[in-house]
Amino acid sequence: MALDGADIEIDALAEALAERRQQSKEEVVRQALRNELRREGDDALVDIVVALCRRARATGNPDEGFPVDKSFRDSLYE
Repeated sequence: MALDGADIEIDALAEALAERRQQSKEEVVRQALRNELRREGDDALVDIVVALCRRARATGNPDEGFPVDKSFRDSLYE
């Protein structure tokens, strides 16, 4: 593994997780890095959706819309 000797704490953490999961240190580090990359990608998606919602709220005008009542909802399914 390319990180050998890089940091005592990293090695200890990898060893503890490897023992707990009955896997090699290399495998637990690989999985941890993949999970972090995936998580950060998910965060980027959340940021996009939040920006979209904020833009819709800022540009929308609920006074110009029409009420969503039972007859409107029923018309969606006809």
